[in-house]
Amino acid sequence: MTTSRRTVLLSLAAMAAAPRVYAQSSKPLDVVFLYDNPIGDVGWVRQHENGRLALEKALGGKIKTRYVQVAAGADSERVMRTLAQGGADLIYGVTFGYMTPMSKVAKQFPKTIFMNCQGFMTGKNMGVYAARTYQGFYMNGYLAAKMSKTGVIGFIASMPVPEVIQDINAMMIAMRSVNPEAVAKVTWLNTWYDPGREREAANALLSDGADILISELSSPVAVQVAQEKGVYAATFQSDMSKYGKSQLSCALLDWSHFYIRNTQAVLDKTWTSHNDWLGVKDDAVRMIALHDDIPADVKEQVLKLEAGFADGTLQPFTGPIVDQDGKERVPAGTTLTDEQKHKIDWLAAGIQGRLPS
Repeated sequence: MTTSRRTVLLSLAAMAAAPRVYAQSSKPLDVVFLYDNPIGDVGWVRQHENGRLALEKALGGKIKTRYVQVAAGADSERVMRTLAQGGADLIYGVTFGYMTPMSKVAKQFPKTIFMNCQGFMTGKNMGVYAARTYQGFYMNGYLAAKMSKTGVIGFIASMPVPEVIQDINAMMIAMRSVNPEAVAKVTWLNTWYDPGREREAANALLSDGADILISELSSPVAVQVAQEKGVYAATFQSDMSKYGKSQLSCALLDWSHFYIRNTQAVLDKTWTSHNDWLGVKDDAVRMIALHDDIPADVKEQVLKLEAGFADGTLQPFTGPIVDQDGKERVPAGTTLTDEQKHKIDWLAAGIQGRLPS
């Protein structure tokens, strides 16, 4: 079911004055998801909604779930506070922008458990979870380099946050493992969703020599443009093949396994605060919908890459790695730690387009 912010504020405000009744073993766990954008049929929020539905199916009558759409900022803080006052036992926020307000509210309601997707703030009753999206972009980059005729990939970038910088670099590193002369032309949009500007960027990148598109945004525009122009587009988050036979591959984000495990821990009263960075080995990232045009041996190699991420033997950020100015960033024989990955503020050799200031 969907609940507007206004309805939540009006209906639950009256409950705030009553004594708080916490979840008992006979009462379903009250689980609320906060979405910063409409669900849609593909993209970031859609994948979290798929996770919520899978959670309902897996845990049945032990829980009840709902979602509230609210923008990050002051409004989200008020909604979180109202939900906690009204009896919510577990609140999931799906965007970085919820992190600071969630941290404030979590301190005020120690018996409610809060989890935010992306970020770094944790507390006794607040945790963080995120996906190693760079693993998916590495595999998409490998496929793109294998299938490109020009050796030029067009990348439509969202926001210059560490995760996106990791993604672009991992894609480039994979491309150069296939073709040492490969190039990625990057256009920054500084937004997570803008189909109009994304279409302009996609067309401009193709006009500038790219013959495969990869987009970090949550819309199917890159696939649609690729279909119109007769080229491929590798996708992220959701399978977008219904928008065009041009989809080369999909680096799927699957939150369902995490939501089930984490919520079950709350039910079992074994939950403790944690900061999870989920990848292939956690069933959070996987490659699907590989195009029929991809040769069998290339598909087999992608499965090997995926297996390497699963068992930890594949580490893309292993030196030597130099940046686009020729400066060594990762010496030979060394691998960036997770902490170092989150501090990457450079772009690898082969990437055309600077980080926004």
